Amino acid sequence: MAEPFVVENFFSNVNNIVQKYFSPRIVGEIYKQMCESIIYKCEKLDIKDAFEFIKDQLDQNEISEN
Repeated sequence: MAEPFVVENFFSNVNNIVQKYFSPRIVGEIYKQMCESIIYKCEKLDIKDAFEFIKDQLDQNEISEN
C-alpha cells in the first residue's frame, strides 16, 4: 500500500497535525486525499492566462444563470 509512503514522505508535517486534532476515521479520509493529490498533473501558466481562465469561468456562470 502506498499510503504510508506518501504520508510519511510528502506530508509528514501535516500528518503530525492531522493526527493530533482529528479522529482516526477522519485521518483515514485525509490520507486518501493526500494519496490522490500526488497524481495530479500541474503546469505553470503565465499569470495573464490565469486571469483569462477566471474570466472565462465567470462568463460561463453568467450564461448558465440566464
